This record gives sequence, C-alpha cells and structure tokens, in this order.
Amino acid sequence: MRSSSKCFESSKKVKCDEGIDRINSLPDKILVHILSFLPTKHAVGSSILSRRWRYLFTLLTNFDFDETLTFGPNDHIGKLAVAKARILQSLGIEGLKWCSTFKDFVDRVLMLCKSTHISSFRLKCGLGFDCSNVNSWKQVALHRGVTELDISTLAYESSVLPLSLFVCETLVSLKIGGEFEMKFPACLLPHLKTLQLHSVTFSEACSLNRLISGCPVLEDLVLAGSWQYVETINISCPWLTSLTMDFSDIFMSCYHRTSVVLDLPNLLHFNYVDYLAEKYCIKNIKSLKDARIDILLDIENADWLTFSDSVLGLMNGVSSARHLYLSELGWSRCINWRDVLPDILHSSPMLEHLVFPEILLNRVLDDDYEDKKFWSRLRKSPYCLSSSLKTITIDCFHGFNEELEIAKYLVRHGKVLTKLIIYWQISSKKEYQDLMKLLKIGRLATKECAIEVGGY
Repeated sequence: MRSSSKCFESSKKVKCDEGIDRINSLPDKILVHILSFLPTKHAVGSSILSRRWRYLFTLLTNFDFDETLTFGPNDHIGKLAVAKARILQSLGIEGLKWCSTFKDFVDRVLMLCKSTHISSFRLKCGLGFDCSNVNSWKQVALHRGVTELDISTLAYESSVLPLSLFVCETLVSLKIGGEFEMKFPACLLPHLKTLQLHSVTFSEACSLNRLISGCPVLEDLVLAGSWQYVETINISCPWLTSLTMDFSDIFMSCYHRTSVVLDLPNLLHFNYVDYLAEKYCIKNIKSLKDARIDILLDIENADWLTFSDSVLGLMNGVSSARHLYLSELGWSRCINWRDVLPDILHSSPMLEHLVFPEILLNRVLDDDYEDKKFWSRLRKSPYCLSSSLKTITIDCFHGFNEELEIAKYLVRHGKVLTKLIIYWQISSKKEYQDLMKLLKIGRLATKECAIEVGGY
C-alpha cells in the first residue's frame, strides 16, 4: 500500500509540474545569459515571446552581429517581429520598430543597450556592405570596456582602425579581419592575450613587431589570409606560447617571402602554412610541443639550388618539437620529404611523434633518387630513433622499394617505437608479401611495436 501511495503522489506531482513554465520562472540574469549564446538577431527576436521578454535583450553584454544573416521583413524572425509590433500598436503600446537594414538594426540595439560593460562584441559584414559605420560601432564597444572584440569584413575599400583600439586597457582578445590598415602612434594593450590578424596591412611607420611589443602578456598569435605584400616577417616575443601563420589564401605566387625571422623562447605550438621563404632564422625555440608544417612552392619560379637550405633552415628551427606533422599543399608531386628526412631526424633529438600525411616518396622523381647519398646520411642512426620516437604515421604509402627500405630502416632502428601507422592500399600478392617481411623486423617482430595498416 505504501509503494502504491508513493507512486500516486509522484504521478500527481508530475501532473502539477506539467503546468509550470520553468523558463519564465528563471531570473532575468539567467535568461540574459542564455540569450548571450545566440546571434544578436535571434536574441532580439525573443522579444516577441511575451511582455517579460520584450526588453530582456537590452541587458545583453555579449553581442554577435552578422550581416550575412537575412535581415528584413521577409525572413522568419522579421515576420514575427512585424506581427508583434502591429499587435502592440493596436493596444496603444509602442512596439519595437522592425529594423529593415543591418545598419539600423545594430544602431537600434546599441542605442537600447543598458549594460555599462560589453564582454564580447563580434561584427561580421559580408561582401558589398558599406562599412562606413564599423568604426563608430567599435568605438561604442571600446567606450564600454569591451573584453573580446572580433571584427570581420569583406569590403574592398581599406579603412584605418581607430587609435583608441591600440590603447584599450580592457581588451583580452582581439580579432581583426579585412582591409584594415594598422596605423598607430603608440600601442599598449596590457591585458591582451589573444591576437588574430587576417589580411590586414601595416603603415610604413608601424610594424607587426611594434604592435606585439605593446602586448606584454600576449600568448596566442594568429596571422592569416593574404600577406603576399609582406616580404619579411619578423616576430620577437618572449611570452608567446602559440603561433599560427596560415597564408594559404595567397593565390598570386609571384610574391615571394624573402625571410621569416622568429625569436620565441616560450613557444609551445606552431602551425605554419606559406610559400617557402628564401631564408629562415628561427632561434630560441627550445620547448616546442607540436609543429605543423605545410609548405607551398611556386614551381615555375622556385630556386632548386637553395630549396634544401630553405627547408632545413625551417626544420632546424622547430627541431625541439615532440610532435612533428609534415604536409604539402599544391606541390606534393614535385618534391619528396625523403630528400630532407635524414636531416629532420638528426636535428630532432626529442621527437616523439612523426606524421607524413602526404606523399613521402614520389615515383616521378625516381630518376633523381641518389641512393648512396641518402643512406650515407643515415649511416649513423639518429638519436631520436633510439631515445624518443614512439609513433610514425605515413599516408599515401605505395609500397615502392624505396618506401619499403625507409620503413624497414625506421622500424629496425626505432628502439622505443610503439606504433607504426601506414595508409597502404594493398592490391597485389607482392605487396602483401612485402608487408609480411616488414612485420618480421625489429620491434614489430617481437610485437613490442604495433602496426596499423589502412586504405587511403
């Protein structure tokens, strides 16, 4: 009887709970926090839900304005807002006038904003949008002590960023993308930890290093987009821990990078995608955890005599990396990583994980394969093979004799190797037999090293 009585009480409680509006029972602070995760357009759209929700969006401290979203009375949110405004007007209550343009929308939301502090301000403008008001919106965010500022535009016309941006004491994260000119007489961003610059330009009197020197606690730096007009990149920052240089957007290969100079003693993570520069001077990088190197090459204008020197200058600079990820974009049919593999292994004494996600050996260049010269550089086993290298991944493995010899060498001398991953589409009896021979070598034979073979 007791159990049935408890079940009755429980079912009765559930029925009572079904009528409770749990969302509206939450305090405004919680509801505003929930709205802050939505694009601002949708957060404002919630004002049609009820009288209580009507002006909740005015308490927002996080703003995400995206001009690429549809704006106007023909989209779903627009229709609901217009309908609600008409109902309110019919009751004699002044409703929120629908903003038919993105500019009107941003202006209205910022005008109604009651928050004295803005935590996050993100603005994205699409192609063809008139960005004449962008600086005024940034000024509003800066005036209210914004912590995270993210501005991205696709406008063709260049504009100068406001000077107040470079002396903002509250900024912790700054992301700028588009045709903006970095022009500042002085720079001091005392709390900035994250800086992302996409396709920006610097005036003659200013430089990237000058900007960085004004960021005493900077930890994460991202340079991306089109930087083809910058012949020399020079970055010196004792406190930087993460650096991404992704210039894969460059399509005009006639612009060559003359040199890349890096002095980053505390760097832990390095991601580099660019056309091969003529010269690399990378120093004081001694505690690197991982490095991803994606090299682009202008085949028509490449200087093959200095190619190896340029690659080795880059690879020697990241020799302290424990996880090395080597790839190519657009030139895997022209150059083999095999050409510099001995130097990479010899110069990376702490390497633990080595990944070749692209072609290790290209059959097209077999005529140039200098067998004796290659193996002479591996006569002495690289230190990393006997002390630290634990996993090796080789993608696009074809089973060429040269590839197999390299794989056998790595397995035979890999004294601490625990896993060999090969993406090999085995399609013949000979290839299967070659695989069986590989399994009888070194730690693979004793099963101290596992092997994974997959297709590609």
